[in-house]
Amino acid sequence: MRGDGHRGRVVDAGAGAGFGADGLLAFLQCLADQGAVVTLEAGPSAVPLWRLRVLGRDAEAVRASAGECVRTVLPALTGTGADGTMYVIPSDVARSAGIEGTGVLLLDWLVEQGARVFLKADGDRPRPGWTLLVREGPLPTRLRADGPTGGRCLAALVTALRSHGVVVPV
Repeated sequence: MRGDGHRGRVVDAGAGAGFGADGLLAFLQCLADQGAVVTLEAGPSAVPLWRLRVLGRDAEAVRASAGECVRTVLPALTGTGADGTMYVIPSDVARSAGIEGTGVLLLDWLVEQGARVFLKADGDRPRPGWTLLVREGPLPTRLRADGPTGGRCLAALVTALRSHGVVVPV
């Protein structure tokens, strides 16, 4: 990790073990694999709110949890969009996608610690890629992690938090 006091960067921290069974990450990956650009973000507030957006589609939700956001946008994604696109979401991914797994629980915990988080699954890249941004909260610098999966970005986050002496509840 390097930083100038305001910025930090962690690049590809390995396999992302522990995050592979996260239903919500699988859902976002499924959309990115089909060319969608999906963002999930939250920040500290009296009542934390999550925002899930599928760019280019009329699919956006602001809810108390990431799982609630998925359950809200799922119907809009399974039908044909105004631009003619339709996403194919396997039934096992659709059933598990609203379940906040370890990765999303980690992001929830960070928001409770005063952090702002932004997770992007980008299907517009030549190979779907992920970006995670975390600022404020327990990290002294902004963190940016890029990787081929959400799990790798989250693994980079855990590594960065631990390197700063933060006890991570995962």
